[in-house]
Amino acid sequence: MARKQEVVAAAAVTDIVKDGITNVRDRFSRVEEESQRIARRLVEEVESRIPENQKKAVDEVLVFARRTREEIERRVDEGIDRTLGILNIPTRSQIEQLDDRLSELARRVNALQKTRKVQAPARRRARA
Repeated sequence: MARKQEVVAAAAVTDIVKDGITNVRDRFSRVEEESQRIARRLVEEVESRIPENQKKAVDEVLVFARRTREEIERRVDEGIDRTLGILNIPTRSQIEQLDDRLSELARRVNALQKTRKVQAPARRRARA
């Protein structure tokens, strides 16, 4: 009888926890939706207050920032490649090239094995 009460109590606790989790998820979803609505309203409000000539300047700054970031990334990649070369460590692109070459060689080996299997029975018949 005590065991049955423990099972019932455990089931009740499980249900309470599940309900709590569901409530938290629902509330989180509502908060997330509301925060997205607020963010959209803020963006619209800010955009409406920026004069047209300043919007162009902001766009130019954003383009410059993107180009600068790309240039920095390119230089960092070059520096990493040089460092890896000095340490005699292959780069990702070198490993990918080797992987491609190995895949091609594996395809060729498989093709040769198939042709040998086809030719082998023909040779046996010819010997007999």
